[in-house]
Amino acid sequence: METISCKACGGDNWHSVLETKDFLHNIPGLFVIARCTDCGFMATNPRPDEKEIMAYYPEEYGPYQLNTARVEKMVAHQEKHPFLFSLVDPCIFKVGREKCADCELKILEIGCGAGNFLYELRLRFPKWKLVGTDFSVRSIEKLQEKGIEAYVSDLKELPHTDKSQDIVYGFMIVEHLHRLEQTLGEVKRVLKDDGKFVIAVPNIKSWQFRVFGKYAYILHIPAHLYHFSEKSLTAVMQKNGFAVESVTYHRTLQDSSFSLCNAIRESQLPEGLKNILLKIFRWRTAYHFLTLPLAYIQAWTKQSPGMTVVLRKA
Repeated sequence: METISCKACGGDNWHSVLETKDFLHNIPGLFVIARCTDCGFMATNPRPDEKEIMAYYPEEYGPYQLNTARVEKMVAHQEKHPFLFSLVDPCIFKVGREKCADCELKILEIGCGAGNFLYELRLRFPKWKLVGTDFSVRSIEKLQEKGIEAYVSDLKELPHTDKSQDIVYGFMIVEHLHRLEQTLGEVKRVLKDDGKFVIAVPNIKSWQFRVFGKYAYILHIPAHLYHFSEKSLTAVMQKNGFAVESVTYHRTLQDSSFSLCNAIRESQLPEGLKNILLKIFRWRTAYHFLTLPLAYIQAWTKQSPGMTVVLRKA
């Protein structure tokens, strides 16, 4: 285990917020989420070091599962019913569309996992030159088998020339990075002067954290090393040479279903009742549309569990 200084202000004064565990894989261990008393930045501190953390990325880890059939089906449905899916679109593709959907843009995704997002990009924007990178050897091999260029990397150094990438995507990866400043420096180096860095991160200011506490799905302990708000993410990015262009709060209550299921599993309810409740509250696609009015209110009040952030070089 290792302790860290605040990534936003550099301070070393921390206050413990809560103690929780790994609900995703049920690997034993308790971890503290702490708040910097100087600026409010929140992090898992102390945290597993770079070797210890590997135990929390087993082969069955969700982002390591490539499901091309599911991606193809999803894209087909979205093309057939664009209005319906625009209602819950987190705007992750907006920058690419605006830049040039039919150009040979150079696109890099850091922390691509098995490459489901890259595979989706290939279906949507066939002219884009896509490259993905992750530290999972097996995931990269799967992606290469699908004909998408990818390489293994710990993101401390990126083998791309300076100012070579039009867009760098980082979908739910920034909060995982031990060497955060080093990776952000590399992203800034390889990004063109007019390029965009598009990321999605959990939002610790979500109502779900206040309501569900240690059961909140967005915590993803201990793999999530940092727990960002819009304010703290902006501070970290400014410190590392990026300016925030836009923040879009996600329009979905999916994570609330996962959080509720965590709480149900850990409750003292009879097993039979637990199973019934888990079947009722397990997330289904139909729930996206049934809960849409609440999801819009959640996004409008900046209480969503996730946010998509578009950054440029400052």
